[in-house]
Amino acid sequence: MFCPNCGKQLAEGSSTCDSCGTTVPNQKSAQQANATYEAPQQPNYQPAANQKVYAQTTGTSRALAMSVYWGLLPLIFAACVADKDTDPFIKHHLNQALVIFIGSIISAFLSIILIGGILAIFLLVVGIMGTVQAYHGELTELPLVGKIKLLK
Repeated sequence: MFCPNCGKQLAEGSSTCDSCGTTVPNQKSAQQANATYEAPQQPNYQPAANQKVYAQTTGTSRALAMSVYWGLLPLIFAACVADKDTDPFIKHHLNQALVIFIGSIISAFLSIILIGGILAIFLLVVGIMGTVQAYHGELTELPLVGKIKLLK
């Protein structure tokens, strides 16, 4: 038997849902609710209206763009291997990753005071956001980091 509110499976003879706390009055009404319950559908990923999706990305360029956010070696490798002059997707993510890398160096120097730790946490979150955007093939600017253009 399933919860009429959230759809989780209920234990036999249970009168409340362990997940959402909904009270199931009796077996008969729960069975009627189960007959009409439709499981919620997971929506397909749709970018927000302000996000630009770059349609020409391949699996290789997405993987390369995702990797640049996670260290100096992937950043150098991508800068050497990628054709950033003709591929705006790689150029976009290389630029943002370079800004994050420079910011992490600054945060290391500022780590003596609390501001360096806060900056490091911010850069970690922004790096994760950039990786997710690269995975989805997006060209959306990251907060604060995306406004800085180091690669022309």
